[in-house]
Amino acid sequence: GSITATADADVFYCYKSYKVVAKGGAAGIVSWSQNLNLKYCTNEGNISGVSKNGGIAGTIYWGSYYNCVNRGAVTGSGQGAGGIVGQIMNQGRLYGCENYGSIHTDTYQAAGIAAFAVSQSQPIWIYKCTNYGKASAGGNCAGGIVGYTENNNANNKLLIDRCINAKDADITAP
Repeated sequence: GSITATADADVFYCYKSYKVVAKGGAAGIVSWSQNLNLKYCTNEGNISGVSKNGGIAGTIYWGSYYNCVNRGAVTGSGQGAGGIVGQIMNQGRLYGCENYGSIHTDTYQAAGIAAFAVSQSQPIWIYKCTNYGKASAGGNCAGGIVGYTENNNANNKLLIDRCINAKDADITAP
């Protein structure tokens, strides 16, 4: 991530406008986060990496992101490219986030909000998020809000509520 590589804290009111290119996962604000509260952060730079690439975060694990905006393109040569996050796990929460950038991965799992959502031990919440950008995957699993989900326990769910994939968003996968 261009603001921080990893985080276990609170980050508020951050802004990034330059490009990020990485040989692994790439993100506009934070590459990997655990127990992070991130509020009112904006990325306007393009993001390019291999896997788990996100306009705001690469991976969210037990954290909450509020009112974050991505305006940059997010591309990846491997699994997972998301407008807000590449991968969201175990009690990760997204509230009021918006993506305007185009999202593409050469393989699979591309989405305007979260490329890959996995709830191994706790539910995941995605609430009032909006995608305005195009999402495309060279393989499969492209979505406006979430590209691919995995749930390892029937009690732990992915909850998507009041989210919008704008009608001009273009979702493509073979």
